[in-house]
Amino acid sequence: MKTIRAACLLLIAALVAVSPTHKSRAETSIPCAEPADPHAPPAAQAERPAPPRRGEPINDQAVRRYLENSGAKLVHAGRAARDLRGQLDRRTCELRLPAAAETRLTVAGAAARAEPGVMLLGEFYLCQKCSRLHMGTSTGFIIADSGAMVTSLHIFGTNNVQGIVAMTRDGELCPAREVLAADPVHDLLILQLDGKGFVPLPLSTRAAVGSPVSVLSHPDNHFYMLTTGIVSRYTTERKAGSVATMMTITADFAKGSIGAPVINESGAVVGVVTKTRSIYYVNEAGRKDNLQMVIKDCSPAQAVLKMIR
Repeated sequence: MKTIRAACLLLIAALVAVSPTHKSRAETSIPCAEPADPHAPPAAQAERPAPPRRGEPINDQAVRRYLENSGAKLVHAGRAARDLRGQLDRRTCELRLPAAAETRLTVAGAAARAEPGVMLLGEFYLCQKCSRLHMGTSTGFIIADSGAMVTSLHIFGTNNVQGIVAMTRDGELCPAREVLAADPVHDLLILQLDGKGFVPLPLSTRAAVGSPVSVLSHPDNHFYMLTTGIVSRYTTERKAGSVATMMTITADFAKGSIGAPVINESGAVVGVVTKTRSIYYVNEAGRKDNLQMVIKDCSPAQAVLKMIR
């Protein structure tokens, strides 16, 4: 028994001797795990990252992982500009815009015309809990073949954004190089992307109350979702020390849709998705109950045109 016990003690000592007792900070830090998509089945959580392909059903989990993994590599390599927040004082830029067509199309035709110009954005940021890059997603759209893209100014939020990478419908990754113009009153941002072969969407100010519109966006990691509705009204509100004109529509959108194009029957952009406001029957003393309606506000295309010389 003593011999066996002594042998066991020697074995434990040997294991302790070869076990690592010190690790670098990167090795010991525990990355923050982003919550899994509650709508995805367990098998889909392990899907291999893959770029989207037009004409095929979209695998939301695979597309997100592709942008997250490939976009993070571009940010780490310094391909995406990190000083974008310091350029937000720029108010106008000079661009060459495409002319808007007047031909009316079906909803499917207008969406097909606009789809190549709609971008999926990955905003890569650092949190205070780990050294790993996290990614938020939003929407944008190309307005010039030079790679100028419109999106929402508040994609920056309060996060420590390290870089922004946009992805085309066919999976091409385009890092954001600089801010061309920003409008805090209408929550608009024009970014210059690196890349080539961009398909710009024309802008149009023709969107009367009652006219049909569509939104092509990425609500809550559900990529390239098309919704339809009408222009329901125009309003004004005071923001950032000025007065903003807003367009309200009935086409659905949600978080992740911010910066998406509102498209008319010709496939031209008449507005940019900005925010939602929920109306509850009971809304008092911090209690909200019985949701009755969601107001969907957008910035009209005219506000974008004012940013362009």
